[in-house]
Amino acid sequence: MQFVIERLHRLLCECARVACFPGTPRSDSASEATVQTLCMSGGAALLLYRQLLRASRNMPTRARAEFVRRAARREFEHNKSAAEADVAMLLRLAEVQLDAVIEQAAHLTALHDRGHLRED
Repeated sequence: MQFVIERLHRLLCECARVACFPGTPRSDSASEATVQTLCMSGGAALLLYRQLLRASRNMPTRARAEFVRRAARREFEHNKSAAEADVAMLLRLAEVQLDAVIEQAAHLTALHDRGHLRED
């Protein structure tokens, strides 16, 4: 997770530098549009990742919460170098998965509270 956070931090720093100092050269050969797109998607990806981690805390058992955290990390690691054209679709997919985690947490917590779900 530290690697993902560092990578997103570097991306966001690059975005901030370009936004504050538009005439400064970038560290790579990315176009201005590419950097702006990555700025928006990098911030959105970090926000979604944090929201998934927070939502995992609402799972009724530690094993289920850990499963959500591992799955989120695996997906974000797998897609960290996704093509620019795929980023928007991947962010929408992450939003759908976040909604699913929130709904599952509510449902599983209700089952757990009624005694229909065993502790892991």
